[in-house]
Amino acid sequence: KLKFKTYINKQKGTQELVKRLFDNSKKYDKSSTVGTKNQTPNKSKHVPLPPTDLPSSS
Repeated sequence: KLKFKTYINKQKGTQELVKRLFDNSKKYDKSSTVGTKNQTPNKSKHVPLPPTDLPSSS
């Protein structure tokens, strides 16, 4: 039972750290800049593939 409580407390602590680092949480009143630098260039590189289920016009 003690190990289970310790595990739950570790999970809560991990969730709190993740909120601090990544979430735009009201509790910390700041938006995170940790992941934003890496995510922005990836969005501009994305090119949608043409749908293959449409019949060709040839």
